[in-house]
Amino acid sequence: MNSPVKHLGSRQTGFTLMELVLVIVLLGIVATASINFIQYGVETYLAGSSRQNMASTGRFMTERLSRELRNAVPGSVGVRDDLLGAGNCLEFRPVDGAFGYLAEYGGAAVPVAPNPAASAITVMPANQFDYDASESDYVAIIYPLNTGHVYPGDRAVAIPAGSYTDNGDNSFTINFDGAFQFGA
Repeated sequence: MNSPVKHLGSRQTGFTLMELVLVIVLLGIVATASINFIQYGVETYLAGSSRQNMASTGRFMTERLSRELRNAVPGSVGVRDDLLGAGNCLEFRPVDGAFGYLAEYGGAAVPVAPNPAASAITVMPANQFDYDASESDYVAIIYPLNTGHVYPGDRAVAIPAGSYTDNGDNSFTINFDGAFQFGA
């Protein structure tokens, strides 16, 4: 005789193809949103980093320009057109050394109008001055008021190479190419 076997019904476990496709689509949507969110964060970071680098460069340039201009001859700072067509250029004459000129030394007064012209002037350095005898672009300037006074002319005279001599008593003589009189 046959024994009665009861089948409770077979249950299969697993996912249907439709469920798998639905999960893949949902994971794709979540991954796309996550990647966009991360990408936006990275772009924001890079943009902020770039702005910070530009700001740092700007601060450095401003500080350097400020230091350079502090060492400029008074009245020498000006803006001129660049000869190469790159725009405007900031122009100034730097101070290589500051001196006190001696009103009366060795019987000759400083050649400032109305005193007569002279071919030399005796000075005392106010700071350490590293004179390079081979250089020929030194200019002696007395009381410049504007940009025109810092170039050889009324209040400035070119100093020839090798014309700065030590007198041995903390004074120096600057020889000019010829007789010169500084403007009053």
